[in-house]
Amino acid sequence: MITEHALVRGRARHPAVLGDALLIGPHSHVDGATVEDEVFTATGASLFPGSVAGAGAELRTNNVSSESCAQQGGTA
Repeated sequence: MITEHALVRGRARHPAVLGDALLIGPHSHVDGATVEDEVFTATGASLFPGSVAGAGAELRTNNVSSESCAQQGGTA
């Protein structure tokens, strides 16, 4: 589920890839990132080009993930 005011977009070198059974919270940004299955992305979280939110990850309010950051299952 992608909630209100969330932004999901891909880029030529970094497509936006979304898994199954996930939640992208309000005002979150998924910009050229991979969000795997069963990921919870809270309000205002930002995933920048090349970042990966691994299966089962929880990205809390205002979390920022960059290309050098891969979140695995659990809370970040």
